[in-house]
Amino acid sequence: TSFSLFFIDSFHIDVVGPFLSGFLSWVFVTLYRQFTEERQKRAFSQSLGQYTSPAIAAKLAETLTNKSGSVDLSPTACQVTCFFSDLKGFTSISERLGAARTRDVLNPYLEAMSEVLIRHDAMINKFMGDGIFAFFNPPILPVAHHAAAACEATIDSFIALDELKVWLAKGDIADEVNDLSMRVGINTGEVFVGDYGSSNKLDYTCIGDTVNVGSRLERAAK
Repeated sequence: TSFSLFFIDSFHIDVVGPFLSGFLSWVFVTLYRQFTEERQKRAFSQSLGQYTSPAIAAKLAETLTNKSGSVDLSPTACQVTCFFSDLKGFTSISERLGAARTRDVLNPYLEAMSEVLIRHDAMINKFMGDGIFAFFNPPILPVAHHAAAACEATIDSFIALDELKVWLAKGDIADEVNDLSMRVGINTGEVFVGDYGSSNKLDYTCIGDTVNVGSRLERAAK
């Protein structure tokens, strides 16, 4: 329109200013959106990193945020396989070892178990002292054959514990390490999975009778 007016009536409209202003606005809006999305991805990835491997967390954050621009972790019904493990009599062992040497046993144990569970695509929910709660097949990390994956993870966990005991026995805690024995409980069924908690602290977890039965099976696995 401005070019037509210029050639017909020698009427001039300055389009450089509005064009430049619009272009700069588009640039700033685009940069702001990219910055916001990247910040959201990083925050989500860091949150997921508590439960699974950093690589899987980063991949999930990228995939989920690209779908809708936001992440929905609201509770939803699904079928999962719950995994509970615990070291038999570790409380009394830790009392004999003391704080520092207990850490020298517990941290490598939790690290070894975490590696096994993550390798089988488990979502590690929490550590409860020497106890571990993980589950397979949440909506954000589907596992087709999750019951089998949990069983395979259990077998590999016992193998990893035996290897860890050999490694720890080289120190001055050999007698205590030889007494380490693990219990595991597994249960598959319907649960609700999602963010639960308060405005200050949310936990991506699962709840339901399936979880409770899995926990009781672990305690009964003498």
